[in-house]
Amino acid sequence: MLNSVMKKKHLDCHTPKGRQWIEKQNEIAHRVAQRFGHDVVFTPDTDAKVDCIFTKDNVIVGIAEIKSRDLKLDQLRRMGTYLVTEEKLLAGIEIAKFFRAPFALIINLKDADVFIKICNAEGERLVSWKSDLTRTQATCNGGQADRQNAYVSLSTMLVLR
Repeated sequence: MLNSVMKKKHLDCHTPKGRQWIEKQNEIAHRVAQRFGHDVVFTPDTDAKVDCIFTKDNVIVGIAEIKSRDLKLDQLRRMGTYLVTEEKLLAGIEIAKFFRAPFALIINLKDADVFIKICNAEGERLVSWKSDLTRTQATCNGGQADRQNAYVSLSTMLVLR
């Protein structure tokens, strides 16, 4: 409804490479939803603060940020943490508080899907992270960005496949 009225900004998710990542993100969300017996609703392919919402019997039961990385599970374990923009985690926590649903980070690797619960329905953190200003790739299409990144502990990581 409102989307037809809103102007679309040029975002990396609208490029051919970006569309591939969005398709992969949607596949992962469906796999995770099926694993837990939930349905999934996606946020618009714009600059939404989270990627999807999980529901059960028409009630919101979870919120997620989804990432895909060209890594294997053993490589991630050797790193000991997962790097993500801290702003994404903080926004997810706020949204979780508003909707009274837990927030998780879902990471698709070459050989596994990984689930890290970031906070509970009250917004209380369930995992620790170290925050640091670092330079990373800006988007799936390249570039560089200096931003506050979180190095999320893998201590509560659940391997789904």
